Amino acid sequence: MIRLSPSKILKYEDCPRAYYYQYVERLRTLATSSNLVFGTVAHKVLELFLQAWYAGQSFDPKVAFEERWEIATADQEIEYSSRFGSNDLFLTGAALCSQIPEAWERSGLMLVADEKGPILE
Repeated sequence: MIRLSPSKILKYEDCPRAYYYQYVERLRTLATSSNLVFGTVAHKVLELFLQAWYAGQSFDPKVAFEERWEIATADQEIEYSSRFGSNDLFLTGAALCSQIPEAWERSGLMLVADEKGPILE
């Protein structure tokens, strides 16, 4: 059976030497992947938005992303791809997060809640 890994393919296309060190020699960098940082920040912003929405409170996901991105990138070494640097991800995240309120309203989705509030990850 042949297994293809999109992550491995992208790593090889980005930098064959980095692929070799990571997947053949199994060496890891001390830096955190920019994708992980981006996903973590965006996920938290969505969670905070849903909590605020449920409570009927005002919340600006774009501003929250911008603030959390600055904090997340200030205190750790981050490995960026050759395609997207810190500013690219900052602008992308801010643009995506600014669309959350309208997208949520259009989605027709509902939150499940218990006596403690919305049940979120």
